Amino acid sequence: MKYTRYDLKRKNTDGIWFATVFIGILLLAFFIGTIVSKVVYRNNNNDTVNTVKPSGVKEIQKPAGDGGRVKFIAIQGGMYKVKENADTMKNTLAEYGNPFIISEQDKAMRVFLGIFTEEETVKRVKELTDKSVANSKMTFEVNNNNDSMAEIIAIINGNIQVLTKLTDKTVQSVKVEEFKKWCEDLKAVDKSSSNYNELNELKEYVRNLPKEISREKAAENYVFIYNLLKKLTL
Repeated sequence: MKYTRYDLKRKNTDGIWFATVFIGILLLAFFIGTIVSKVVYRNNNNDTVNTVKPSGVKEIQKPAGDGGRVKFIAIQGGMYKVKENADTMKNTLAEYGNPFIISEQDKAMRVFLGIFTEEETVKRVKELTDKSVANSKMTFEVNNNNDSMAEIIAIINGNIQVLTKLTDKTVQSVKVEEFKKWCEDLKAVDKSSSNYNELNELKEYVRNLPKEISREKAAENYVFIYNLLKKLTL
């Protein structure tokens, strides 16, 4: 077997070394650029993105004292007795998100843009107001004062995170496999804890979600969260 010996001290190796490194950098840049372009293409054309995994189980802790209160806000476009008027408002709000309708016992219909965190609500309300679109806020304020409520709030936040992503017109669906797995891994809560039944109802709902939520399914997810929040704030 023959071996080729390279004398690293020879002057002409500097040029070879430089050329090798330079070509390597070009190839690496091309490789990275190809990967990035594929990711961008997937997001812009397949319209599918992965949701960010919610905070870990250890980060969901019962706060000291009364635990404070957490607000979730439903932005309402209007309340109507006539279905055609409700549908007109829903179509108007569709330019800004994935609106849904809640039918009240008196047959009145509330048309909502969505349910958001306090911070997101500020941006959404400003956008609607700037476009002269009628809007008002319905605030659900829940106590974060026990283990069940701590998990409920965290799971609702995860749901809202997914639904807020779906308000982006370039996004047709959001993968929720990590979110579903995260919910399954949450620590067990004492059955005597307040709102234990509501927590199990919410976990069961998430468990039955598909692996990917499409924009067309956003409204029914909002309806579930709305009804749950209403029950928690009675």
